[in-house]
Amino acid sequence: MYTNGQVGDTLKMHMKIIKCFTGHQYDVALSAHHVLPSLLKNWNFKTDVNNIVVILKKLIVDAHDAVSQVLVKVLKKCNSLDQLKFYLQLVQALKLEKIDINPTVAEHILNGLRSKEPSPILKEIESLICQFEGTSIESSAIPHPRDMNLPELENHLIQLESKGMETRGVLRLLINEHCRCGNIERVLELRKSFHSKGYRESAGMKTSLMHAYIMNDHLDDALSLYSSIKEQHPNFKIDEFKIVDLACLLIKSQQFTRALEILKYEAQFRLKSAVFKML
Repeated sequence: MYTNGQVGDTLKMHMKIIKCFTGHQYDVALSAHHVLPSLLKNWNFKTDVNNIVVILKKLIVDAHDAVSQVLVKVLKKCNSLDQLKFYLQLVQALKLEKIDINPTVAEHILNGLRSKEPSPILKEIESLICQFEGTSIESSAIPHPRDMNLPELENHLIQLESKGMETRGVLRLLINEHCRCGNIERVLELRKSFHSKGYRESAGMKTSLMHAYIMNDHLDDALSLYSSIKEQHPNFKIDEFKIVDLACLLIKSQQFTRALEILKYEAQFRLKSAVFKML
């Protein structure tokens, strides 16, 4: 097994072996059992995608299986726009080589894409995945979770969990929708599930949760989230009406000083706000 940071040398070594035998009477095949774990563990988003494709095609096991493992696991490692761009290049290179993926894998990938923050590059990757010859058209016909209503989202969550698939995106949407509808008990259940899976809440999610707690008179929880947003997301601007609602709940709870402190603090960054001018 290769140590972290050695994947570039590992790929070069495999490429040299392949090139040595290319054009001779012997062909070379690589063992997926040895290559894939090393490749995935030490994945480098700066590696030449063409070299990766060549190696995948030379694996002893069916190339489709190797590609499936790589596409599913590497997508989970994509945490930035640059990494997603690399992933797009990899998918494009595989498509040029006419390497297909099966419908189940396509569904995993599409769901993984939908769990990430929307962006043009995600749409481009999704479009390419749906174009693979081995991909079921039904997978691409499934409505995006953002276009589902509450019951549809709940059913979609059940389906994903039954298949052991990624649920972050659907949980995030469900939490936001139930927050908007004031279904605090369901919000608490979903948030517990979200945390148990190791997912991290964004500033936007925390704001929605904070307001749901405010609307249901859960002052301590609302204040805890307010503090968390200020500490962990200092540049995030909370909607001014949510700030006013928080202050109102504090006043309702006889915490006048705390309410005034929050309003004064927030007013520093909202000098042009009509709401804070009135205050």
